[in-house]
Amino acid sequence: MGLYKNLTIVMWAALITIGLYACWPTRLPPVFGLEIKKWVFKATDGQANQVGKQRRQNLNRSVRQTKDTSRSVDSTSQTILLTGDSMSECLLHGIRKYAKASGHRLRFMPWYGSNLMWWAQSDTLDKAIKRYKPTLIILTLGGNELHLKNIWDREPYLQTILKMMDSTKYLYISTPNWRKDYGLTEMIAANVPQGQFYNSTTLRLARRKDGAHPTLAASYVWADSVACWIMNQSRYPILMTKSPITHLKSRKIR
Repeated sequence: MGLYKNLTIVMWAALITIGLYACWPTRLPPVFGLEIKKWVFKATDGQANQVGKQRRQNLNRSVRQTKDTSRSVDSTSQTILLTGDSMSECLLHGIRKYAKASGHRLRFMPWYGSNLMWWAQSDTLDKAIKRYKPTLIILTLGGNELHLKNIWDREPYLQTILKMMDSTKYLYISTPNWRKDYGLTEMIAANVPQGQFYNSTTLRLARRKDGAHPTLAASYVWADSVACWIMNQSRYPILMTKSPITHLKSRKIR
């Protein structure tokens, strides 16, 4: 009986200790000038992405996602900045023809092998905006982060990049994934305003020998799909046609 009683006392003491520890604040007040922190269990990759999904569902996007109901196509000449990682070069092949035929000035600035973190921590985008003074930015970025499982950790970097483009109209074209991502497309879609994000993951494109980048023919297919979306469904519908236009509304290109 004595042993049983002692085990019961130990068990209850352990339960009380665990309960108190769970309710204790994560960061304790300094004691004798020393900062004391409580050890916190870190979520696994799956749990982290689940937290990200829940955060996405709770995002208040009522202001950022105001729809443009006019749907009138702007036929004035634009200065378009096409930029991003190496995938932007694949998009360039077709978009260049649309821009030329539609009377737009296209500026291309790739950053090969780049990722969200690099762009957020550099002034590359700021300098490009100041240099080219685009009326529309087309950004495709994220291909080098498809393998990341804790992709929601990159959300602050994405938000920094989007803030850099706040003063300019922009469209975010997602990477045409060649492998499964761990929430990258979903994370970007949750932060980019409605009508400014094009999901390329639904396309089935032939790939080069590297298995990632679309072939030249597939690149034109991708560009056709993006151009059609820009003119007919995006928040900033501009003229995107393959047929040369001779009668454009006059507008001074900056």
